Amino acid sequence: MAYLPFNDDDILTLNEALDIAEDATGDFYKFSLGQWKRHRYDVKTLSSLKTNEIAQQAFALLNKGTRVVSSFESKTKSRDFYFICLQDHQIQKALTRDRALGYLPLLVYEFRHEL
Repeated sequence: MAYLPFNDDDILTLNEALDIAEDATGDFYKFSLGQWKRHRYDVKTLSSLKTNEIAQQAFALLNKGTRVVSSFESKTKSRDFYFICLQDHQIQKALTRDRALGYLPLLVYEFRHEL
């Protein structure tokens, strides 16, 4: 089955939702900037998901991985990294099914849940 990924306008809204969710989550848990930096994560959408990262029953999956990090102050090392794998097709299906849902509020809710 072919799935349609988010379009450019959707990605702009996604970025706005992530900013709102980060602020709300940081405020709720009283995260400092240093604490946010310790929680490394990235967001992936359908266009960058591997087959095993595509789900049929969720709006997003949280996958733990590692990334090699090198900086001027420290040696190169591998660090835990989390990937929020958004399921574009599931989100679009929910928005089609229930017209009362808004794209931005749904994404903010989902990011708050995953963060």
